[in-house]
Amino acid sequence: MGNSTAYPLLTTTNVDALVTLAERLLTVAEGDGNGDGITTELYVRVPGREQLRRLLAAVPDAEVTTHVRADAAEPGDHPLPFDDIYSLALAVPPENAVATARAVLEFCPHIQLTWESFGWPAIPELGHHHPLYNYAAVVIAFHHHDVYLAENPTPGHTLFLHADSHEDRAEWLAHRAGAEITGLSSSW
Repeated sequence: MGNSTAYPLLTTTNVDALVTLAERLLTVAEGDGNGDGITTELYVRVPGREQLRRLLAAVPDAEVTTHVRADAAEPGDHPLPFDDIYSLALAVPPENAVATARAVLEFCPHIQLTWESFGWPAIPELGHHHPLYNYAAVVIAFHHHDVYLAENPTPGHTLFLHADSHEDRAEWLAHRAGAEITGLSSSW
């Protein structure tokens, strides 16, 4: 995603509230300027082969390397290469993204659902005269309060609005969706 800044807008255990806020934010979004629509990806940290097999079964159309498929095909649940963890980005159709995330949450707590490939509108009254396409995203970090999925899982989930480093833009966008920035931003 580059050098975006992630602004937390909501932390809760209520997945429906997070999805509703994400949908409200996306109504403010503009097309990506190329005529393409919003894309969604599921970022997943998988510690073992059993979880990797379950993940690929839950997302059967996932585009992954032959190496990942080969690791999943090995029997048992012995550790994976790369420090016993895979970080996978799985493209999922936007219309199936939330249902897919819920299915994966049943067995894997280290996931993020990301909506991207759109732009935030120009806000001339704040001096932002052009839409922002490079850093626009909405992210739900399930069972995490950071954008890196590095901490131990928590009961709550956090929704982040990604934009540039202009906090006034993020505040304006959050207000349009009926939310506000609730914590410190972090670079991504």
